[in-house]
Amino acid sequence: MDTLPEETEMKIDVFCILEKFARPGAILATNAAKLSISEIAAVTTRAEHCVGLHFSDTAPKKNLLEIVRGLGTSDETVERCREVGRRMGREVVVVRESPVQSP
Repeated sequence: MDTLPEETEMKIDVFCILEKFARPGAILATNAAKLSISEIAAVTTRAEHCVGLHFSDTAPKKNLLEIVRGLGTSDETVERCREVGRRMGREVVVVRESPVQSP
């Protein structure tokens, strides 16, 4: 899982590197809150294994794990992430990515 700043080009560069070195079936996760999971996943050959994971430790959402599904994210990837969240004692919610509107 990357914890890089919210910069698409930087995340894309890292995902290209991860694609080369991560074992087959590894989940490539990002904490991107404002960027498209699908756009980041598009630089890989494994979009089905790409997902967004947002951990919240602030009240009233303490212990929340939000799983953000990209267009290509597989059900298996979501379920594997959901299980990890449960094992961590997190309340897990699954959402689909959506465009972020600037105020």
